[in-house]
Amino acid sequence: MSTTKLKKLTMAIESARVFISNVVIGDQPTNYPQEAVDIFLTAVEEAEKVASIEGSEGQDLDAAIVLLQRAEEILRAAENPVPDDEVLTKVVQLIGTDSERKGAHSIHFGKVIINFKDGQAELSKELADELIDAGYAE
Repeated sequence: MSTTKLKKLTMAIESARVFISNVVIGDQPTNYPQEAVDIFLTAVEEAEKVASIEGSEGQDLDAAIVLLQRAEEILRAAENPVPDDEVLTKVVQLIGTDSERKGAHSIHFGKVIINFKDGQAELSKELADELIDAGYAE
């Protein structure tokens, strides 16, 4: 058994477990379909079986690594896309004259520090709307 290849497979399995722990299953944008997650988990289980077999050949270990890589590619491709018409950010402009906006500025807004460059910042829609409502930006 190739110790180096076994170590690579073990690291690939750990990486796959970390990746899947951050996946959200559902129909919303950036979520993953249950079927794609199940396929990925099956690939992880198969790779774990290969890693646990005493005396696994180098080619078996390599095949398990490739299986995991391909399964992750397939899962990432199955991620529910963000619709083109759904804008997640908004650019806001500090209130003031052009000369007042020049350079770098920061606003402490609640528990958030917002940095502006030449009076502009790209923020989440919610935060941008809060700044506008509070009279800091337009």
